[in-house]
Amino acid sequence: MSSIAATERLIYWLQAAYAMEEESLQLLIHIHERVKNYHDLKAKLAQHIEETDGQKKLIAGCLDRLQSGPSTLENFSAKLSALSHRFAEDGADDEIIRDLADSYTFEQQEIVRYIIIIEAAKTIGDHDTLGIAELILKQEVAMANWLLDHTPQITFAFLSRSTANPDTANR
Repeated sequence: MSSIAATERLIYWLQAAYAMEEESLQLLIHIHERVKNYHDLKAKLAQHIEETDGQKKLIAGCLDRLQSGPSTLENFSAKLSALSHRFAEDGADDEIIRDLADSYTFEQQEIVRYIIIIEAAKTIGDHDTLGIAELILKQEVAMANWLLDHTPQITFAFLSRSTANPDTANR
């Protein structure tokens, strides 16, 4: 594959990552606004909202350096996907658990995307994008690990609250 073709693929994957971060940001904000009784989760979501906003800006910088920008179609698709998630999960009697599972799954998708971007950046010698993708990958792995580590306690709290006071269980 030529260097030009590899660069074009990297740009496409960065555009997809930018759209993915846009979708992630919308989902995280929505979940954060709805969480009331799971204080550790709410705090972690707030932290990851800040990280995700920063990630989006870093990816935009990578695209600028490569003389490109975010894809309008990808961004529209990401916003539509986030909106459909909100309608699907809101009001479910186990909304907090569904959001937890969806968040973990989304983090795994982000992890794989950044591994791909890292390899593409290495291939074309784009050290700036490589460093940024490695930083973002660490943040995504940390969030995924936090969710995985805290899923048992959040599930236990949900089940306990469901029995004792169902009104506090879901949020």
